[in-house]
Amino acid sequence: LAVLSLDDRADSVLSDVLPIGDRSLSVGDKLSALLVNELSRMDDVSVPPFHVITASSPEEFIQLGKEMDVDAFVTGSVTPNQIGEKEYLDIDLRIVSANTGKQLWAIKDIAEVGDNLLQQSQLATDIASRIGRRLTSTLHRSEPPKVESYSCLVDGKVRSDPDSVEGMTMALMCLEKARSIDPRYAEPVAGIALTSIMLAAQSDEERTVARVQQALEATESALQLDGLSVSANLAKAMLEWQIFQRYVEAEALLEELTRMHPYHWQVHHQYGLLLLATGQTHKAATTLRTASQLNPMSMMIKVDGARAVWFDSNADRAISDAMRYASQRANHQLALGLMIDIHEQRKQYESAAALDSEFVRPQRFNQESYFQQRAKRLKQLPYGPFGVLMNRAILESRTGRPAEDAWLAELAESQSPMFPLILAAHPAMERMRRLDRARNELLPQF
Repeated sequence: LAVLSLDDRADSVLSDVLPIGDRSLSVGDKLSALLVNELSRMDDVSVPPFHVITASSPEEFIQLGKEMDVDAFVTGSVTPNQIGEKEYLDIDLRIVSANTGKQLWAIKDIAEVGDNLLQQSQLATDIASRIGRRLTSTLHRSEPPKVESYSCLVDGKVRSDPDSVEGMTMALMCLEKARSIDPRYAEPVAGIALTSIMLAAQSDEERTVARVQQALEATESALQLDGLSVSANLAKAMLEWQIFQRYVEAEALLEELTRMHPYHWQVHHQYGLLLLATGQTHKAATTLRTASQLNPMSMMIKVDGARAVWFDSNADRAISDAMRYASQRANHQLALGLMIDIHEQRKQYESAAALDSEFVRPQRFNQESYFQQRAKRLKQLPYGPFGVLMNRAILESRTGRPAEDAWLAELAESQSPMFPLILAAHPAMERMRRLDRARNELLPQF
């Protein structure tokens, strides 16, 4: 069940849709984000994350249904109105079949203008009942959160998208505000934990350490408030293997989370990355494919799936998949970065250089001159969402830096969340994996 934008200015072409990032949201999109937040709590229904996209004709609904792999859409409109001196919103919600493009159900509601998304959360209960499910809205919980805290939570969660560093950065600010308004409310604290560790993975060295510490504190606090929180337990599993290299504990927790929450895309995504780090490449590719089906608009998950195919010794198919993704999203940075990574590993420097439109071709083109130029472009076009340190480590491993214990220790102490995955699985780190410290202390022992 996908929730579309309730703003008629939204795009109707999936390939043109970008992460929300730090953009402002219309009133209609805030309501859509609210409905996704509420409906996602149903454990037996898959609800993709909200992106600003819409459809109007039966043909558009059918096409979008195929692309998003959903059965139905929640759609409609939000229209400002005035009754006396008060401003209201006329809310028109519909459920439309993705198979036929026909309307299945409709409801109209009137809400007073303001930031009281909590009051509007009860709309999700009506939608759930129409698809044969029971859902207690946040408003009707035994201890509902404060109104402003809930609004900040919704804003933060819709921006907490690993495809957008800007979005995750703004999400943290929203979630921290929600926590400060209502410290007893567990969801913002769990959101801080999960967003912090995701953001740490794509940061520079200084910010990485700060984000990891933030994730550690928030995870402990969130679990004290709600030991069953999916986000908090997912953050705990990520910290277990990405920071402490406790792979067995992390795998057990992630297996349990996938069993309990089979439609949670982040759980499948992180489980797939752990499987990749522990050498279970075929299972990793399957798990990442499931994550992509649950969140079909995430380019990061698609490219992670292609990377798993490469790590499973099928570079040609990985390049083919990445080329397809690049064509779908206007030469997306993540897809290009993966293809450059593979070409460099194969010493195909001409092919790698051709993928970067801003690569300044040296007069004498060879391996050495290629990497001199590549180093200048690494920040703008990294190999992957690995953070500054690990992208640089991949580059340096190819430019002759000796695989010495001191360098390995430096990387291990950096707290880079992507260090365990890169060390364990990336082809460029083969020499590093032979070191005693790697074999005895850092690599998974399976």
